[in-house]
Amino acid sequence: MNIKGLFRRNLDLSSSDRNVIFDYLNAAGKELKGYEVEINKLKVAILSLENRRDLLKNKMDGYRSLLSPIHRLPTEVLTNIFQHDAQAVLRPRVVPEVISLSMVCGRWREAICSTPSLWTNIDLEVKISQSAANDITRLTYVLQLFLARSRSAPLNLTLAVRSSLPADPTTTKLLDVLAQSMNRWRVVDLDISPDIFEHPALQLLPQRLSSLQHVTLSSMH
Repeated sequence: MNIKGLFRRNLDLSSSDRNVIFDYLNAAGKELKGYEVEINKLKVAILSLENRRDLLKNKMDGYRSLLSPIHRLPTEVLTNIFQHDAQAVLRPRVVPEVISLSMVCGRWREAICSTPSLWTNIDLEVKISQSAANDITRLTYVLQLFLARSRSAPLNLTLAVRSSLPADPTTTKLLDVLAQSMNRWRVVDLDISPDIFEHPALQLLPQRLSSLQHVTLSSMH
């Protein structure tokens, strides 16, 4: 029976007509599943090709970058450029510019990480609140990174601490880390709330500022 002819009939479908329709639907459903399987295979193949294409394009970009004039600059010139452009501004959820530059390529990373002076200008702002613990923990990690990579070089420090709560363990950890470098503080600008001055680490300021050349001190109210 021609199943298309059923659409042109006005009579009720007979049981045999229904059986023909059910058989057709079963066969068509199996054929449809076969198409879906083939389509999914093609999608996987296309995705694989796209990934391979993107990897190749990235690799080409990497090799093409080697032809850039900046790669012919001596390392000393590069570090001088970085010295003017890299800003060591430490803020929650913000990647410091010097770290971003170090992630551009292997040569830049090597040059930046091996130049302590690029890590000596630290502008750190801390806001102590109930929701700031994770931010302060991240800032402490970044601060430790700066202090390690600046090695023994003198530091120029700007520290602003805004507190609406007493110092908690996370803030204490940050101040303890900062205090470890007191003997390297050369230029210091402290803008902190009075209760922060009560921290034991800051009580040692007069005795440990052996490298200090200039200080600006203010107390936030």
